[in-house]
Amino acid sequence: MEEFLGPPAQAPSYALESSSGESDWGSADELAHHAPKTKELAPDAVVELEGAPRKGGAVVFLVGEAGENLSKGVKVDDDALAKVTVDGQQMATIRTVLGTTLVFLSAELPLASLHPFASTLLSALVPESTTIISSYHLPSYIFDSRPASAPILYLRSQATPSLTALATSGDLIPYQPPNLLHGLASLLLTLSSLAQTPSTLLLFPSTAIPAPLNGPFISTSSQAFYDAGPTSLSDPGGLYRELQGKLGRVAQGLGWSWWSPRETKGDGFAWLASQRKQRRKEELSSMYM
Repeated sequence: MEEFLGPPAQAPSYALESSSGESDWGSADELAHHAPKTKELAPDAVVELEGAPRKGGAVVFLVGEAGENLSKGVKVDDDALAKVTVDGQQMATIRTVLGTTLVFLSAELPLASLHPFASTLLSALVPESTTIISSYHLPSYIFDSRPASAPILYLRSQATPSLTALATSGDLIPYQPPNLLHGLASLLLTLSSLAQTPSTLLLFPSTAIPAPLNGPFISTSSQAFYDAGPTSLSDPGGLYRELQGKLGRVAQGLGWSWWSPRETKGDGFAWLASQRKQRRKEELSSMYM
């Protein structure tokens, strides 16, 4: 066997260690020059709660585009109980409407801010149950069999009679693999479930292209949520009208006293609209500088 193996091979030479035992680079200054630079970690997000929201009870998180559209059916008369800022910028308003705590949330957050933001909210509110309302991208969602109309999807931490009844009637359809969830809504569901809080995630169909996970975040029109649907591509209001019957039955089945289909001027996200207006002004101003 030895005649096939040949003489022992010399140890290979690498940048920082040669076969002669001497450096291939030369001086220590050269080593420092060629060594990869370590990136500095970004500082932790500073999340601050201003105000004293109610603890316990049912909490509903209205997230992003779906939350903004549903919030139009919420009449808010009282002043905000609290607001939440991330690095000095407002990202949520907390109100209580007819015994339910509503959290109006912006989804325009970088990844590094999501966990401290979500955990601060849950720690401050200590919910007995959570409902998270967000959206899914209808054109890219993979169905086992394509439904006749755009469905409202759901995930739950545990079965409840009301959810079971809505699923049996077809007003809600389970969110299924191989589709993946990410972002603020899925994090709120995960943290609530880990705390053994009964939790439900409701996902409304959207045709707006999702923003990249870490931004940049481009504000979409409030009408983008209902711009098109599988049975009404040429009718901008078609998907909205298709959802109204299901939405009304879901609201009734889940006991949403805080929402009304007759209310259309809810302004729970007025603060976010103001932020976007100011941002557009600044962008326009920068174009002429």
